[in-house]
Amino acid sequence: MHHPDQENQLNLAKLKRLIETGVSSIPVDKKHKEAILVIGDTGVGKTTILSYLAKRKLVVKQMGLNTVLDSEDKTGLKIGHDKFSETTVPSKIVIDKQAFFDCSGFKDNRGEEYEISNSFFVQRLFDLYKDIKILLIVDESSITETRADKLPKLIRNLLKSFDSLKSIQDGVILLINRAKP
Repeated sequence: MHHPDQENQLNLAKLKRLIETGVSSIPVDKKHKEAILVIGDTGVGKTTILSYLAKRKLVVKQMGLNTVLDSEDKTGLKIGHDKFSETTVPSKIVIDKQAFFDCSGFKDNRGEEYEISNSFFVQRLFDLYKDIKILLIVDESSITETRADKLPKLIRNLLKSFDSLKSIQDGVILLINRAKP
């Protein structure tokens, strides 16, 4: 018999699989003592911005009715264009001798198991690196929409991960993406 709450139940086996896969994908890095975590909502352009910073060749492509930026470099970071998140485990990319991690987006559209594993991976990075900086990427619409409550919600969610604002105030950079000229 199908129970209505079964659709909303957490799949613990799936969560365990995601975390086990992720833990082995984020090895201890003896070369870098600090890292920059690139975080933001799903689809905000984190991977695209990192690809640009890494000087990867970006090309404009037409995908159906949408125009998108994509990388011709098929190694490393993969820019997602589907309706589901592309990033599952934070991907490391070194730019000018600095370790950056492309973290999975907040409000991951694949389910609660992914949301929980995403938080676990961010915490793991905090455990592995002595010094962490955060590059928080938001869409301009998060600030300019009539109901511009996305940014305050995002910041509240970010603060839930830390003891206090003081503990991260010197290490957060806000980048506004897709701003109109």
